[in-house]
Formats: sequence, structure tokens, C-alpha cells
Amino acid sequence: MSLTVEKRSKKLDDLCGRLDKGLNAALYEIGFLEGTIDNSKVSEKISGSFSGNSLDIAIRAVISNVVLFITRSWEKNGSSIPQYLDLIAGMASEIERKRKEKHPDWPESFLEIGVVQSKIDDLNDKSSKILQSKAYLSLKVHRDEFLAHNLLGKSDARKKLDSKFEPAKYSDVVDLSRSTAEIICEAIRIWTFSVKDPGDWIGHSRENTEMLWYSIPKLSDIEESPPND
Repeated sequence: MSLTVEKRSKKLDDLCGRLDKGLNAALYEIGFLEGTIDNSKVSEKISGSFSGNSLDIAIRAVISNVVLFITRSWEKNGSSIPQYLDLIAGMASEIERKRKEKHPDWPESFLEIGVVQSKIDDLNDKSSKILQSKAYLSLKVHRDEFLAHNLLGKSDARKKLDSKFEPAKYSDVVDLSRSTAEIICEAIRIWTFSVKDPGDWIGHSRENTEMLWYSIPKLSDIEESPPND
């Protein structure tokens, strides 16, 4: 049985709130990865040190968190983009009605009257490309076989890739995480008409991370074992 506009609206309110909550935590981690992956200062500062192993563990933990953010965002159930796309289908006229009701004095061009459906269609197109990409399916294999389940060699994502499977690269994690964040922000904007630029959050975290790697000394030059009690 199809949902009424009222029930669909309530579900979209709740879903957008949960998507935004999950996104906020991920944005800083995405920025951390952008400031760390392919940064020559990282290996310069931690290579040849024992304490650097702990930083390497921390980096890998952030990578795992971001992989989970990406794959969780694209699951068919839960607080995900596909769930949002299912709920938003057929709601373009309701979105435009609400915008005009809330901002009666604003120009229709600014309210995107007559073009909301095209914005939703564009979101669907971008989402389909990600879900069908080898990079995403490779991350899904990693998530299903190593992070969330013990399905080594048996995950559905691996079966889809078959002989074309290649392990995901760190650059895939960075690129897909940013694309996912941008799509979530656009999804929330379409429904709530409020703007969040993920690039600002990611950029701030990336700059802080780059400052960290530039500022810390080479660990092998300064490390020492803690005193025995």
C-alpha cells in the first residue's frame, strides 16, 4: 500500500535527520584521509619508528570508518540514499508547494519551481553510477568480507564483479566518500531547502591534518621507551 503524502513527508523528515547526523561525523574523517593519503610527510614522520605503528593503526581505523560510512549510505535499507530516493519519488510538486508556502515573496526561479523533479532525476543518475561502479563494489566486498561479516570470497558484491574484482584503492575511498557526502547534502537540500557545503567541513579537517603531519617531528628521532614502574 502506497504511503500518503503526509506519512511520506514525516518519513523524509526523520530520514534526512539521520542522514545528516551520520554525515557530520564522517566529514571530519574524510578530511583527515584527504590530508593523509598520498601525503609524503606521513611516511617521512612515522617510518622507522615503533610509535609510528600506533599512528598507522589509527589511520587504518579511520579508513575503516569511512568505508562503513560509504557502504552504509548506499544500503537498500536503513538510513540510506536508496531509501531517500524511494521516499522522494513523486514528491516534487509537494516540495514546490511547501517552498512557495514558506517563502511566498521569493522568486520562483530561486525556489526552483518547475525544476525540482529534474534535481531528483539528477540525484538518481549520480546514485546509479556509484552503485554500478567497480570502485563501490570493491569497497562493498571489503566491507562484507572483512569489516562487517565473515564472508571471505563469498559476498554478493564479489559475485557481481566475478573475474573483474580488484581490491579497492585508498584513492577510491577518498573519492567515493566525498561523492557520497555531496549526494547526501544535495538530497537533504532538496527536501529541507537548507544548504550544507561538505567541502567546507572536509577542507577544514584536511587543513588541520596537513598541519599535524607538517608539525610533528620525525618520530624515530625523538621516541623513547617509557620508564618501567
